[in-house]
Amino acid sequence: MDVYLARQLVGEYLKEAESNIPAGLGTPEMAPISTGLGEIYQYVVRPEEGYEDKFTPTDLRTIQDWIVRRQLSGIEGVVEVNTMGGF
Repeated sequence: MDVYLARQLVGEYLKEAESNIPAGLGTPEMAPISTGLGEIYQYVVRPEEGYEDKFTPTDLRTIQDWIVRRQLSGIEGVVEVNTMGGF
């Protein structure tokens, strides 16, 4: 199915669903069309020198998900933070 037709149909359903959502809970909306090609910045979370044996890949992923990601998400203009890596 064409992505624009699909978005049109979803948009129509969202408008219909909007009337069923109680006041004060917000309105449904679609995110812009994007792909991984739209990523504009990539970084790596690594332990400081001398601490390589202290953190496992799972520890680093946990730090990314619960600390770094949340801090980046609070920056104005950051729409999404996608995570790769870990186990």
